[in-house]
Amino acid sequence: MSFTSKIKDEIRNYKYTTKHCINIKTQLDKIIDNGVGSIDPKDYKRICCKKTILREAFLRCGQVTKPQNGYRMEYIIASEDVLNIVSEQLIYFDINYNVTVRNGKYVIYIKEADSIIENLHIVGATTLILEIENQRIIGEVKSKINRQVNCETYNIKKTVASSQKQISDIELIDKKIGLENIDPRLREIANIRLINPDASMQKISELVSNTSKSGINHRFRKIHMMAEGLRKS
Repeated sequence: MSFTSKIKDEIRNYKYTTKHCINIKTQLDKIIDNGVGSIDPKDYKRICCKKTILREAFLRCGQVTKPQNGYRMEYIIASEDVLNIVSEQLIYFDINYNVTVRNGKYVIYIKEADSIIENLHIVGATTLILEIENQRIIGEVKSKINRQVNCETYNIKKTVASSQKQISDIELIDKKIGLENIDPRLREIANIRLINPDASMQKISELVSNTSKSGINHRFRKIHMMAEGLRKS
């Protein structure tokens, strides 16, 4: 069963208890059937009547779809009169919506999850709100995980690229003059890098006693400058 069918099955069982709402339902049905007409604003000044308009309009011409990027609630309306009546109620309830034209009909569409949930609450489809909320939470969690994975992937690539450059510098120095002939502090950090090619700068700083991460960076800069000098000589 589609999401639209679930919503309509739920709100179709709604029982109107006042003559005002029953009257609004009857008038709206006639306008939708005839394609023209209007309802006196005095007849729907009550909140329950405004909700009736949105509820009955959805039953007659509404749908909820679930494209790849989230839910979308629509009222597909043939009559400009119905468009104006429905739009007026959405504005009253602060529901964010847009209007377009598709296949010769007006389409009121709602894309924001909060607005869809609010409208579902208004029309009485409360039991299905949880499903959208769950999907939204799942989507937010997936997005957060993807951001974390992308960040970690970037950091790993950055660490690998930096390590490869450092190892290249160290190997050149070892080949040209020998690591045993350089400053002991630089020799220490060079050997640690060769033994730990995948280690981050933070990890290397933990392997060197009494040396901060900035101190480690400073030593590697000295190694790089030494290697650059050897490349030019």
